[in-house]
Amino acid sequence: MNILFVTYHTCARVAKEAKALEAAGHQVIILQHVAASEEILYATELASFYRTEQGLLDRISYFGEWSEVIHVHNEPNWIVPVAAASRDVTCPEVPIIFDIHDLESQRENGNIDKHEGSAIHAADAFIFPSKGYEKGIKKVWNVGKVPSRVIYSFCNKEDIVTDPLPRVNGLVYEGMTIAPLKGFEANDSGYKRYRDYVELTKQLTKAYVPFHLYGVRKEFHQGYIDAGAIVNEIMRFPDMMRQLSRYDWGLCGHIDNHPQWQKAMPNKLFEYLAAGIPVISINAGEVSEFIAKRGFGWPAEDFDDMRKIMSDRKLREVYAETVEKLRHGLIMENQVPEIEALYAEAAAYRKDRLDAGVPMQHGLRRGADVESWVCFDNPAASA
Repeated sequence: MNILFVTYHTCARVAKEAKALEAAGHQVIILQHVAASEEILYATELASFYRTEQGLLDRISYFGEWSEVIHVHNEPNWIVPVAAASRDVTCPEVPIIFDIHDLESQRENGNIDKHEGSAIHAADAFIFPSKGYEKGIKKVWNVGKVPSRVIYSFCNKEDIVTDPLPRVNGLVYEGMTIAPLKGFEANDSGYKRYRDYVELTKQLTKAYVPFHLYGVRKEFHQGYIDAGAIVNEIMRFPDMMRQLSRYDWGLCGHIDNHPQWQKAMPNKLFEYLAAGIPVISINAGEVSEFIAKRGFGWPAEDFDDMRKIMSDRKLREVYAETVEKLRHGLIMENQVPEIEALYAEAAAYRKDRLDAGVPMQHGLRRGADVESWVCFDNPAASA
């Protein structure tokens, strides 16, 4: 099958899915504007880059005739209806798969941006990163009849660390972290508080727990260093995976209870497991259920509970043994049959929409550039 991935930036989830599908014998092209960071550049041998909005339209039109499926990753949401609008001209029978892993209505502020409704309407199938996302989106958008699957952000088979580095004590957090800059306080509108780990860093430092960070944006390095964290530079994904194998525990969640963490099943969770280390979660609903059910780690009730568990070396080794036994089954390649089945369902759903004459209104009116196109503002039932 010829599969066209469309994304603004190739994050780790995009790369994991694309590489697993390619390994299963499918032809995959990733159409992207940028690679998110150096750590996932390893996937860009599959990629074609676009530099302008018109370039995006041109490439979707060019590859559309080759494609049997167009698999779109959001953030920004406008990329989904733009892909659908271009598809309708070149290859109207090809289904659009909306891989929803970044959506503000399911994050902290609960807002629905002006592009979200149009993106939902354009999709012929949905992929959700968690059961919480699936439940939340179906509640908001009335898309129960549209084909869908929950696909976790498992690592690829090749990412499983089999040659761990010498152990370094402490807790590790992998992922974007930020902090308030001068003139931009933590209570300001739009500030993503669930990415702010400065206070936790201070508490861990006070408790003499080494806290290792991967993914801190450069402008925040000094603030985290001053708070006591060990800040690591961004590196290639395979190198980072080996580094993760050094630590006692991987962290998911936040000391404050943020809605984002109740639904999230993030890349970092599965990267810790692939690296062979157990997980501590805090205020992380679905993650906590996942690790508790499988014996992958400890869902801490609060900071004191988290600190107590991290000092229990025997319990840590019990969890590490369970991780070692089960982690080889948690690979993206094992989810490929579900993705393939969804593609087939999406193609049938797309055909039914065309046969029924469902208007393919994407809520778009051409502006000066793609990002200024006008989309639906309000939720509406999807066809």
